[in-house]
Amino acid sequence: MLLVPGPLWIRLTGILLGWLVALQYALFNMDESVEHRVLKAGYPAGTAQALRDEATADERAAAAARYASRYRPGIARRDPE
Repeated sequence: MLLVPGPLWIRLTGILLGWLVALQYALFNMDESVEHRVLKAGYPAGTAQALRDEATADERAAAAARYASRYRPGIARRDPE
């Protein structure tokens, strides 16, 4: 930080933006990283995603029902099963 010329606020802003880009990169690649670790541990491909889907199935179904009731009132709701 001391070797970069310019005002302090520009240097600090550059550091902050660099950290935000690194955080964004880490968050965007988190699912693939977890899936790779699960695969290396010997589980079949897709296990981590299946567990995430199973854990949030009720929330997603409730959100879909709210959306359908609000934006699609004339269309009958179909069950995925």
